[in-house]
Amino acid sequence: MSTAKCFADTNVAIYALDADAAKRTKALAILDGRPFVSTQVVNEYLNVLLVKRRLDRTAAHELARALMAACEVVSVTAGITDLAMNIGERYQLSHWDSLIVAASLRRWRKTARRCIPRTCRIGRSLRADLQCRILL
Repeated sequence: MSTAKCFADTNVAIYALDADAAKRTKALAILDGRPFVSTQVVNEYLNVLLVKRRLDRTAAHELARALMAACEVVSVTAGITDLAMNIGERYQLSHWDSLIVAASLRRWRKTARRCIPRTCRIGRSLRADLQCRILL
């Protein structure tokens, strides 16, 4: 695994608890790298723990706090939401994926300037161009 900083989606946190050893091992390796996550990711993770996994609130909160301690958390702002709307329209991504991309681009201002021109190649999506940095 690369030592480059990455921006992880909710699935990375969920897979860290998975019964499938291969998924769990990969997810834990990503989390060991102290990735960036957005507040959206933390909230989605908490929702999955409470609703789908049916954990009690105390256990779910403990796991969400552990995720926040293991990662660098980026707040979703009005500016990030506006950027996400533009990204979603331009690249036909879901709003939720667009929020992840927008938060990562705002977090890496210098990287974003280098990445955005590559997204304009014909037949390439933003997701494909940034997959090495954003784990959706």
